[in-house]
Amino acid sequence: KEEEKKEAEPMEVEEEEEEETEPPAVTLTDEEKNINFAPKAIPDMTAAVMNKSFASFSVPEKAEGFDEVRYEWQKASECKAYLSKWMLEKKKTTRIEELKPGQWFNDTLKSFTEKFTAWQAKGKAWTESAEGKAKAEAKKKAEEKGESASESKADGDIFSVEDVADIGNGEPLFKDFGLEDWALLNLRFELFTLQHAFAKDANDADRPGVPEQHLFFYYNRYFKKNVNLK
Repeated sequence: KEEEKKEAEPMEVEEEEEEETEPPAVTLTDEEKNINFAPKAIPDMTAAVMNKSFASFSVPEKAEGFDEVRYEWQKASECKAYLSKWMLEKKKTTRIEELKPGQWFNDTLKSFTEKFTAWQAKGKAWTESAEGKAKAEAKKKAEEKGESASESKADGDIFSVEDVADIGNGEPLFKDFGLEDWALLNLRFELFTLQHAFAKDANDADRPGVPEQHLFFYYNRYFKKNVNLK
């Protein structure tokens, strides 16, 4: 029995002492060295709240009621420069979701719409008038003979025209406009007006115009329709 008991007892195994090894040295890339803040999987603020609020961010000042403001990593001037640069880059890529068309835009759009409608009516009336038909016929015959019809202001320097609806004898500058010409005129007005209206309504020197990547968004916001590229 004593022999069986000895056989049942586990044999003692001598544990080898582990050699102490130094942890591997951590090396950072140049890009990682320039990161001051560790990226987070879950942001502190939602994108909607951030986009609406970041333009009012600022570095704390003693004038706000703080007893003392300490800068641990960088000096105050460097912190302000960092924040300003970050905000500027953010403005270039962020839409102003709450932006609404102002009074200047509404008045300008209304005025142009009235003129645009009147111009189209004027062009149609001239085309259907006896004088308009006569000039169109004379121009057609001259072109067939390889000759040039008598030039009007519309055929010369258009920038010298004072009234596009009457360049002489009631003839409109746009007498030969087709559907595509009217469409291009309207689009040109919309894009021009959109840029100026955005600058006025945003009222931010860092946002002087509509960023290209947000053109369709602001176009829809102002004109209540999508851009038709066809």
